[in-house]
Amino acid sequence: MTIEELKELSPFLAVLVSIIAVAVGPFLSGKIARKESLATMREKWIYTFRDTLVELITELELESYAFNSDSIFADEEGEQLYKRLLAKTVRIRLMVNTGEDVYLKLTDSLDLFLKSLRDGSFASKESGAKDLDDLLQEIKELSAEAIRMEWKKVSP
Repeated sequence: MTIEELKELSPFLAVLVSIIAVAVGPFLSGKIARKESLATMREKWIYTFRDTLVELITELELESYAFNSDSIFADEEGEQLYKRLLAKTVRIRLMVNTGEDVYLKLTDSLDLFLKSLRDGSFASKESGAKDLDDLLQEIKELSAEAIRMEWKKVSP
């Protein structure tokens, strides 16, 4: 091609490049914006998840020392506590993907802890029930693992 031919083609090439830029530009920026928005939403979810776990574990830890009787329902305060713990456990269950192993283990451990409080099965070592301290440690470890896993999803 000669310079003269290129000069004749340049306006058409400029128009073609402009059309491509107009067509592809918004698509790419939309895709990037969506990805950033999802990352921000995911971070908020992780913070909420972590805060809920902190609240629940704190109450579980405090109450595991306080309840050594047959049942958490020994008084009205115990019943109210159980309702709060149950509500937080349900909130966590609704926040997580139960198809992932760490979340299944975490929700199972939370359920077992609540069942032990409700039934008083922790009071009798002969029943073969897990000790509340062991369950609490398991919940803490699974919580940390779950949060680490979620941060890996957000971080590149």
